[in-house]
Amino acid sequence: MFGLIIATSFFAPAAAQISVGRDKVGSLEKFKKGEYDIIKSKTSIFVNDDFTIDEMETILKQVWTINPYKVISREEFEKNASKYVTENNAIWKMNALLKTKTSQKGFTSEYLYVYYEYFYPTDIKEKKKKLDYDTNEIAAIFMGGNTDAMWEMVRKVKFGDLQEDLYNYQLGYVKNYLQYVNNLLVNQGTSWVYDTDYDKAKVKELATKTIYVPEYLKTKSIWGYKDKDRLNPDELFEKYPYKYEWISDEALNKKILAGGSEDFYYVFYTKVNGQKMVTVTNGKNGDVIYKDYQTMSYQLKPKDLGELADAVKKSLKK
Repeated sequence: MFGLIIATSFFAPAAAQISVGRDKVGSLEKFKKGEYDIIKSKTSIFVNDDFTIDEMETILKQVWTINPYKVISREEFEKNASKYVTENNAIWKMNALLKTKTSQKGFTSEYLYVYYEYFYPTDIKEKKKKLDYDTNEIAAIFMGGNTDAMWEMVRKVKFGDLQEDLYNYQLGYVKNYLQYVNNLLVNQGTSWVYDTDYDKAKVKELATKTIYVPEYLKTKSIWGYKDKDRLNPDELFEKYPYKYEWISDEALNKKILAGGSEDFYYVFYTKVNGQKMVTVTNGKNGDVIYKDYQTMSYQLKPKDLGELADAVKKSLKK
């Protein structure tokens, strides 16, 4: 199990994709001078959940070049934390954060964030047989999942099958996420989850290529709490005149893991509490070529794919 951190302060909502920088909330804080070199000097410890160590090592051999790495189980990490929480290492680890907000009238709301975090520890001390240290954040990948399962995490303060409960925690998706983070760090870049932006030169390819759509987009969220199958999923694309193809999550992840020389793209929608992010990712190299962040919006709607179509049309203009 990974730890659940409970706090009583409220912070700005996080979209469920990727942040690369000094802080995953608030505003983008770029790395300090020389910090990319510090990251390169570390050994990355990947604390593994749900996947086999062999599976993780296989994708890391393909995509992780910024520094040396080691994959360990969560059980190993928790039993021997002092061995891994050192200033020589940077750590990838799944975390969950429960935030509460109390209104002036005394009503309390809860917000659950599950994220795969990358940080390096400093100022390490042992207090009452527990390690205490500062986490210098490098990256965070926010997860979205089945609404009932996510709230079950809140009620029972424990976690079930992450691959089953989290929509974007599959091995192929994780491969693309790590490709994206690694390439940004190698090229001294940053990424911010609150951005709405697209790469004009790359988005224009969607005018002639088929975009893949994972079948979980066939569900809709009612008031942000319950998931329900859409009656007519193709209505989502009524404002998108280009080619698209529904694909199972299993088939899409196999396609990502298979690699190959050809670019292919998939659209992804993730909801975290009252926020949503629509992204288009290149499944070959992990590049995020389109992202649209919205707050106070629970459901994926035809207008969201219409905005993607508008971006494609604009990219075609000289």
